[in-house]
Amino acid sequence: MMKMQRLLTNVKAIPLAGLGLVFSLGATLGSHAAEVKVFLMGGQSNMLGRAPLSGLPLALQSPQADVLFFGGSDGTVGTTLTTLRPDGKNPTEFGPEVTFGRSIADASPTTKYALIKYAAGGTALYNDWAPGTGAEYTAFRNTVAAGLAALHAAGHTTEIIGMAWHQGESDAIEGRQANYASNLTAFIADIRSRYGAGLPFLIGEIRRSNGAAFVTVADAQISVASADPKAVFIPASDLSFLDTYHFDAASQITLGQRFAAGYAELAAGSGDSAPPTLNPSSIIDDKGGATISPGTTVTYTLTFSEDINETTVDASDFDNGGTAAVTMGVITEISPGVFTVEARADTTGTLRLRVPSGASITDVAGNLLDSDPAITDDTTLTVSSAPAPWITGVSINSVSSTFSAARSGENIINGNGFTAASGFHSSAGGDNISWTSASSGATPLPHFVTFDLGSSYDLGSVKIWNWNTSSTLTAGSKDIDILVADRVGGPFTRLGGFVLGIAPGAGNVDFGQTIDLSGFAAADSVRLLRIEIKSNHGLSNGLSGLSEVRFSGSAVPEQTFLAYISDPAFGLDPEDHGFNDDPDGDNIPNGLEAWFGTDPGKSDPGLAGIATNGTMSSFTHPQNETPVGNVSGLYEWSGNLIDWYAGDGVDGAPLGPTVTISANTLNGTTTVTATSSEVLGNIFFRASAVQE
Repeated sequence: MMKMQRLLTNVKAIPLAGLGLVFSLGATLGSHAAEVKVFLMGGQSNMLGRAPLSGLPLALQSPQADVLFFGGSDGTVGTTLTTLRPDGKNPTEFGPEVTFGRSIADASPTTKYALIKYAAGGTALYNDWAPGTGAEYTAFRNTVAAGLAALHAAGHTTEIIGMAWHQGESDAIEGRQANYASNLTAFIADIRSRYGAGLPFLIGEIRRSNGAAFVTVADAQISVASADPKAVFIPASDLSFLDTYHFDAASQITLGQRFAAGYAELAAGSGDSAPPTLNPSSIIDDKGGATISPGTTVTYTLTFSEDINETTVDASDFDNGGTAAVTMGVITEISPGVFTVEARADTTGTLRLRVPSGASITDVAGNLLDSDPAITDDTTLTVSSAPAPWITGVSINSVSSTFSAARSGENIINGNGFTAASGFHSSAGGDNISWTSASSGATPLPHFVTFDLGSSYDLGSVKIWNWNTSSTLTAGSKDIDILVADRVGGPFTRLGGFVLGIAPGAGNVDFGQTIDLSGFAAADSVRLLRIEIKSNHGLSNGLSGLSEVRFSGSAVPEQTFLAYISDPAFGLDPEDHGFNDDPDGDNIPNGLEAWFGTDPGKSDPGLAGIATNGTMSSFTHPQNETPVGNVSGLYEWSGNLIDWYAGDGVDGAPLGPTVTISANTLNGTTTVTATSSEVLGNIFFRASAVQE
């Protein structure tokens, strides 16, 4: 039985009168949804942009339709997703975003890019941008969260690929130059903890000629970049200035281009002369080296010492040192420097992967794999860990007719949606139905299916058997995205894009492909896993699908509200443990504190960062990164603080407006976006918590 307890908190009003309609995000951008590479930009006035727009070529003054842009500045969190355009201190000025965005897009025309920029003039790294305490850093993070939410609301998947930084003048002016190197190092570390380990970081040089303090900061920028293999220093001492501190138009154009060149240098691994290495202990064998039968596929996970050029890795780089005859199969890069290699035994025997010394594998800088530690015999392979166990009850063999008949759109599959057959997969093509595809000529790609694992799991891997048609694997699904969520309803986090291969020959239904998820932090607590099929291997009728999907991993103990509220760290009296209690008096009852993941014994702001552009509004709140299993949250909206409606795009007064509310969580902060069907005089939001 479910006990519903709805808790009103932090009602916020956003006056909308007089605010013009910027654009309808879904209508303007939804038809162009794609995977987007996101670059972050931050700093003070030179990043914000003080160069006169009159000095920018006319072609660059117009919006650039092929690059998306989301910006905030001077304490104001961004609200609007647009296309790339000059974004300076005021409409007559611009910053490095224009030529930086144009340069990286021109260098890779098949890639979709987005820039998210937040900058504030006259701000220092030691206080304004300090991780955890700096107001400008908080505004930057909120702008990033809002920008990602806007991209996701437009239907895009996102990957943050780097950050450009230009700042340091205020630290010199305020006499804090001596600590700039340590402060910048800590700042970069915090950025990477939130947006990706090893994230490329570009550091723009400040003007040296303003005195000794500025020289100290500029030298610190060089030293930090020199000590960090994933950072690059962008020189600017030769550029010209508009005034004491700010670049003129010609130099701002050059600065943006140099940022782009610096990123290209990092991406190409320029200056790297060290060869990559691979040790036997870096290889995991998912069968543990046991003797196996013909047709069995073994998946090896290889971890190299650095990022590898995936185009140099193919089947010719591997062979078998065991006793079975082997056919090498699918090779997949699952993260930088980490690959899975599949080998199928054609006879009974053992499989021991070998990497001969003549392998052509190189890193991204072109350095050939060091031959000394390569696997050249049949005895040195060690199994460094046993594979995670199969999760029983959540896999597919023969899918019920319910799912085979309703194959377009989204299928949600749980323990009642398929048969619990004892075998892994079928031996004939007839049972390998295309359960995510539409009938011929109907719904086009992409198709996706969401698996509800029933509870939270620390996923080790997902194994996918491609769709078999007519007892061959000459067709089937190709490009897929894998997304995970830690709770029913999401939000989803994209782990990455992967490619499903084609097994050689007819009838190879045993040729499953394993994708290692153990290196992804978001896979540590998964309730839902979604597979989106984006393309197939060439069937003209557009059919796609998968024969079977299995998961390996271990259950994650579910945190309950009682366990959460009883944490000794909160120091609460047991009499204050009630779901509706509010011991700290911050108008956020314990139930909502549990959903937010905040301390019920200390006052918290609750909903924050409220902004609007007329019909699209947004706000943020903290999110518990260890979900409380029997507590969930919801949002409602109102135009008068009397009548409250669900944000489902349907609920509302008769013939009145409706509001669609969506949420995206990143690094413990949820950004909520609400889109109204028309401009409202006022709009109010509330968050509630529900306990089972």
